[in-house]
Amino acid sequence: MAWSGVVVICLTSLIGLPLTYSVNLFKDNVSNPLIILGIGGVALILVALLPYLYTRNTDIPKRDPYFYAWSLFAFACVVDLIIALENDRIIHSFMAFYLLEGEPYLKTTHGTFINYWDAVVHFSLYIYILKQDSYNERYRKAGLYWVGSITNSLLIILPAGLIGEYGVRWPILLNMPYLCIPVWMGYKFLTNAPQHQTQYKSDSDQRGSQPIQQRPVDLMFIVVFTAAIGVHVLRASAVLGSPAELAKNYLQQYEPYLTDGVAFPKVQMLLYLFYFVPYYVLVIFDLLYPSGQSWVVDWSLIMAGASGEGQFSFIGASIHPYTPAASQLPQGNNLLFWVINGALFIVPHLYAYRCVTMPTKSEVSTVHNGRAVLELSDSQDKELMYDKRDSSADITESRKYNLRNRRNQ
Repeated sequence: MAWSGVVVICLTSLIGLPLTYSVNLFKDNVSNPLIILGIGGVALILVALLPYLYTRNTDIPKRDPYFYAWSLFAFACVVDLIIALENDRIIHSFMAFYLLEGEPYLKTTHGTFINYWDAVVHFSLYIYILKQDSYNERYRKAGLYWVGSITNSLLIILPAGLIGEYGVRWPILLNMPYLCIPVWMGYKFLTNAPQHQTQYKSDSDQRGSQPIQQRPVDLMFIVVFTAAIGVHVLRASAVLGSPAELAKNYLQQYEPYLTDGVAFPKVQMLLYLFYFVPYYVLVIFDLLYPSGQSWVVDWSLIMAGASGEGQFSFIGASIHPYTPAASQLPQGNNLLFWVINGALFIVPHLYAYRCVTMPTKSEVSTVHNGRAVLELSDSQDKELMYDKRDSSADITESRKYNLRNRRNQ
């Protein structure tokens, strides 16, 4: 059946349940961080190898070069869900050994919400991506959102593990594949993009001919992104110990979690300052003078994923009852906290949605790397990037496979 790839990856990811429980039974023998690193490395190889061994002797159509990588990430989702549930004391005796000797910073509330996001949002994206591939459809937009989301989480975990109060241990190296692979995939997504520029530029030219006062949606985004720049500069100044009264008051009265000793919030604020602020400046300029460049659409998805993951983890850790009392959200000052952090979560998603749905007014034929490209509707994510001559054998193989399975049912 067409969903065979999804089923294989999901079943492989469930290995995390018996594996973590079994290893925890021998936690006294695996307390050495180097042993934990070795066990983790073997587990990652096994998880990537099992789908290969299954699909090697089957006729499941193999179109996605990243098929085996999705197995690694889905496995990590199951393990992260176990960590999050164990941190919240819903389950026990699965990852105690790892949280003590492997990556102890993950047992913080911020680490808990990073794991929840990975277990729920990222796993859902993997199911969608595998489903799209099973039906020979594209998943580039979902891939770009995922790249931004998972890259932000790793750029928080790795530096915070190095400078936080828990210190760094050898098992932190198990995160490296989960950083390097998304960066490589993001590069491929960006460089092998279908050419939407003709249609997007036409719409941008139409908007650019109008003054900003006659474009209320663009004006709203400009105002919000300008305010976001100010908030990011203020919060970064606060975590860096600025002597300014405004920074001190904001830190004490509204977001004391920024000074938490685990260093997760500090690293997140610095990422906002050095990456989000320049991005918002470019977006504001593009809203004032629409360029029609395709990077606007691509990076809106990447930054929406990054802001979603970052804000979800930050908000959750700020209000979680297991966060130290001195770092929790103060009572009586909740409104400003929710307005600021809610806007930083929602608005990048609204902007990405607008960028993605903007070029939907006509069907456009373009040429991508010398091959015919038919773009049916960008908002529906059904562009076909296959050359008719090159893809016919692959599509025929898929149809024969599905027909054969229907007859066997």
